[in-house]
Amino acid sequence: MDFGGRNETGRDDTTDSPRAGSRRIGPYEASLVDNRERVQQAVKRQQQRRRQVRISVAAAGAVALVAAGGVGLQLLRDGTPTQLAAPGVVPEAPTSQRVASGCKRPANLTVAVPSAMAPAFAEVVEAFNAQPGVPCASFTVVPLEASTVAQSLAGPTRPDAWVLDADLWLEQANSRAGLGLVADEPFAASPVVLAMTGPAADEAEGSGWPQVVAPAEEDLRLVLPDPATSTVGLLSLAASAAHLPQSREAAESALRQVAETSGSVPVAASALVAASDPGRNVTTPVSLAELARYNAANPRSPLTGVAPAEGSPVLEYSLVAVADGTVASRVLRSLRDFLASDEARTVVTTHGFTAPGQPGAAPGQPGAAPGQPGAAPSTATTPVRGTVQPLPAPSLAATEKLRDTWAALQPAPHGILALDTSATTLTRLDGETILDHITRGAQIGLAALSDRSKVGVWLYGQHLGPKGEDHRVVVAPAGLSGPRQLQAIAQGLESLPSVAGGGRGLYDTVIAAVDAARTGGQPGRANTAVVVTAGPNDDDFGASLGAVKAALRRSSTEPAVRLVIIGVGPKPDAKLLTEVAASAGGTYTAVQQAGDLAPAITAALNGGQ
Repeated sequence: MDFGGRNETGRDDTTDSPRAGSRRIGPYEASLVDNRERVQQAVKRQQQRRRQVRISVAAAGAVALVAAGGVGLQLLRDGTPTQLAAPGVVPEAPTSQRVASGCKRPANLTVAVPSAMAPAFAEVVEAFNAQPGVPCASFTVVPLEASTVAQSLAGPTRPDAWVLDADLWLEQANSRAGLGLVADEPFAASPVVLAMTGPAADEAEGSGWPQVVAPAEEDLRLVLPDPATSTVGLLSLAASAAHLPQSREAAESALRQVAETSGSVPVAASALVAASDPGRNVTTPVSLAELARYNAANPRSPLTGVAPAEGSPVLEYSLVAVADGTVASRVLRSLRDFLASDEARTVVTTHGFTAPGQPGAAPGQPGAAPGQPGAAPSTATTPVRGTVQPLPAPSLAATEKLRDTWAALQPAPHGILALDTSATTLTRLDGETILDHITRGAQIGLAALSDRSKVGVWLYGQHLGPKGEDHRVVVAPAGLSGPRQLQAIAQGLESLPSVAGGGRGLYDTVIAAVDAARTGGQPGRANTAVVVTAGPNDDDFGASLGAVKAALRRSSTEPAVRLVIIGVGPKPDAKLLTEVAASAGGTYTAVQQAGDLAPAITAALNGGQ
């Protein structure tokens, strides 16, 4: 299983020389690109539905439509009409590769970088490779949030390097995966501001966390990115929690309202889009650099940042060397030195970041026009109300308590993930075995979940269990925040090749997985049984098609369990498996390309969100 820079033994692979613009995109990168495309499509569909709702309301007289051009008008609180902003689009951060010129056999290194920093970091390594005398290297910059990397480091494959946006993720990764990784000094920073429309910012200037975490009836409500997976969301939760009402009941009510409002925007990337809609009356925390990038891509619907009066969390970006090979270590040492240079600092500031220790430098003036589409984002073109006052970073212990509190308000999913190990998985798909894709997809898909999720992992084939069952329990459902759970899952994924082969007891496994998900299920959670298969049931001594459908229809309904069957490759019978899943009120998903599997697993375990 390869992140793109090293082979499975962990040694530097310098045998191939990738050509810029024509390289093969690996399955790991493809899964991330596909996931971002799915998010963008979901955002567009949500915006289209909201526009349709507004049009329907307009027909009832609540909103006027201008006949010439069809421009929607919405009444402000004082009755004055205003034109609706054009729907925003969150700019993508594609996976990119930078190869040193003149390299015949470059060292291939993969760096996992938070999506907000990824475009800037890709330019940094390009400038690094242009320096005379630097090691011959090819960098693949993969946009991946720090929380996901922290979870995945316990698995069988790791990137060669990792860019953090908060040290707490490094503490988490080291404690859970038993690592001793060390971060370099930060090379860039960006404060968190509250993004909202210009008119809303005019009213909100001078206010702060108390006004959004416990708003009055007419105030903006806070859409918080999931603190379990978002650094901005977690740091903002810590900042706002310090200003909750004094009484316990009022504090719980305020947090519950934040959770409900945040849950109304199911796709995290659409929070900025929601904030740009005057009809939603919401605000969302965002790093100033990410806001600048959003505004550069959306000149017709720019957002304004408001610096909370009580202070702003600050994202600080630093490099962590993960690979320990001789070549990789030499390249990463040189890159670390370059990140401290004036040239690297110039690149990141061009993208809206600031030097460490100067997180609030040079905010834009109120009313400044955003950049043109495609222009380099800059905080100088992003209006900010108020003065940024950096807040100290919370401790890992403090953030863990906050995440537990949030998990009680927004219950994380519970489920069983059963992985096919039959002989069919040894056939090839997109240049690798299906077994490789299943291993990779499970690792990425699980790492992208909230670490408060309770997931168990099974392997299945035919008679794998200790009593002749078709499935073997790798680990029973437990929180993904537990080091033992993560390490057990990693060991299970590493063991896949040793048990692969033989038949596939699919139907017996489906019945058992649904029963197990229900037995350990909890009301209020998304209880799901996810079964990944590379082909049809071929166990002649197990449950038949009729028997599995009848068993699923007879099974108890409390707590509710959703069955999702994911077919990988060309051999699963979509018609039959759709019927099986429908017997339990579930769904079947076909995965024909390797990059589709990880996001399909994440979505399935999240209850289809």
